[in-house]
Amino acid sequence: MSAEPKLSPAAQANLPQHVAVIMDGNGRWAKQRHLPRVEGHRIGVESVRAIVRAAGEAGIKYLTLYAFSVENWNRPKDEVDMLMKYLARFLKNEIGELNRNNVRLEAIGQIWRLPEAVQLQLEKTKAALAKNNGLTLVLALSYGGRTELVEAVRAIAGKVKAGAIEAAEINERVLAEHLYTRHFPDPDLLIRTSGEMRVSNFLLWQISYAEFVVTPTLWPDFRKAQLFEALEEYARRHRRFGGLLPDICAEGRWKEPVPNLPRMVPSPWNRARRCPTRGQLLRIPRAGQGPSGLLSSLSPKPPQRPESMPSRALKKKSVVTDPVEPAVTPPPKSTETTFLTKPKLSPKSRKRDMPEGLWTRCPKCEELIYDKELDDNLKVCPKCGHHFPIASRERIHSLVETCSFEEMDAQMEAVDVLQFTGAASYESK
Repeated sequence: MSAEPKLSPAAQANLPQHVAVIMDGNGRWAKQRHLPRVEGHRIGVESVRAIVRAAGEAGIKYLTLYAFSVENWNRPKDEVDMLMKYLARFLKNEIGELNRNNVRLEAIGQIWRLPEAVQLQLEKTKAALAKNNGLTLVLALSYGGRTELVEAVRAIAGKVKAGAIEAAEINERVLAEHLYTRHFPDPDLLIRTSGEMRVSNFLLWQISYAEFVVTPTLWPDFRKAQLFEALEEYARRHRRFGGLLPDICAEGRWKEPVPNLPRMVPSPWNRARRCPTRGQLLRIPRAGQGPSGLLSSLSPKPPQRPESMPSRALKKKSVVTDPVEPAVTPPPKSTETTFLTKPKLSPKSRKRDMPEGLWTRCPKCEELIYDKELDDNLKVCPKCGHHFPIASRERIHSLVETCSFEEMDAQMEAVDVLQFTGAASYESK
């Protein structure tokens, strides 16, 4: 018997507020099993019940399900009638389950096009669940994203004609206030089942900055485990909304520590970090994500560069150094070298920001640990007592100043570097 799926601490700390789901694949699921299409819809209702329960347990505030689109009216009448019967039965039979899970029900779309019996049952169910304050379940019924925008524009045009608002006052906020979803936040995560790579006229305005997760799982097979996998993937994403990462300023230098640190944990899909001295993007692999896939032993010191071969950074500095002063030579290597030890450069040198601390994650219990001193090659997890390697100040200094992209990728293979969180500004003298 498989274990009950659970969310990791990082996913629990970075839950999306609003999840939208395109429920697709009922017909293909039935066809693969040589069953009528309506059987796929019947099993799909069980998936709805399981996902609503799992979303409430996870702590999600809004869940929007694309249940019936305006284009679905073009399907055979027998199939449409069966879908309406399943919808009315679901709304009636699930009142007790939804009440136990503290779920409130809302609906968006052209509700007036639904059969009268379905409309009446929908109103009864909404009234029975109106006092709940947990998960808000939003059913998209007879819904179309283009239809929603057309109706919103038509309503705004009517107000302009009546003199209620001026045309110059129309902006994104005014348009959003006339959408079906004006009472809900925009989705943070959009999940599509069955592997299709399209949005199918669903929430076209609202998903402008939503994260997409497409799964090949057909909707009748989509249950709690698949939902949690999508939430784990969402937690690994970096939402920039058209800007830079929150920890990097426009000049490519490290900013001050930012809140919500678990969201800044890099993933195998996004591990790029910018070198604070040269502006070069450096890839910092997580533990177990290197070419070998396993943690290897970490040498106490990085490979030494020959004395006759000055670093690239020092070569570059020697070009811009005041011609009156002698050329800069690299300092001798020593075990007493500290992170901020730098050779004397020209007074023209500008201020530079260097990382002051970093976050590491215990590979055993996944506890986030902040290490400001960076003076040991072994870190002890305060939660489980596990010993694991981290990068020392001297090692980070050497990687940032002297290593190429390939050298850093190789030397940092076994180091679990998650996030620089501070900057110590100084002026080279």
